[in-house]
Order: sequence, then C-alpha cells, then structure tokens
Amino acid sequence: MRIAITFAALQFLVLPVSAQWVIQPSGTTARLRGVSASDGQVVWASGTGGTVLRSVDGGATWNRRIVPDANHLDFRDIEAFGTRTAY
Repeated sequence: MRIAITFAALQFLVLPVSAQWVIQPSGTTARLRGVSASDGQVVWASGTGGTVLRSVDGGATWNRRIVPDANHLDFRDIEAFGTRTAY
C-alpha cells in the first residue's frame, strides 16, 4: 500500500507543466524592455524611443502614454503603482 501511495504522489511531481503564452498586440514597433502590473488588469510597459504603454484590461488593448521630451530615451524598466501612476 505504501508503495502505491508513493508511486501516485510521484506521478504528480513529474507531470509536465507548461506556461501558456498569448501574444498581445501592443500597437507599437518599439522594443519593449520593461513591464509591470499593479493588479490583474492594469499593466504598464516601457521601451525604446521613450515608449510607455498602459493597459487597463489585462493586456487586451494598449494605449501609448506620452512622456514629454523622451523621444530619444531608452526606458529599460517601469514600476506600476496603479491605473494612473508608474515610474
């Protein structure tokens, strides 16, 4: 009996686990380097050419946010704090 229970437990440990990646069109050709989610719906992304994007529907749609005079900057990280704030 003990062998059967051990075998059954090991089956759960060796089952393949795979992540599901879903491509989300961002509407930009910029190379995105930073991403941060403040919750399950609000996601911010940043990248080349001063690009800052925000999604408020879990990544289904993205809107570009304008950072004044940042066209030549390469943003490599972003930290989301809510729907209206990210650094």
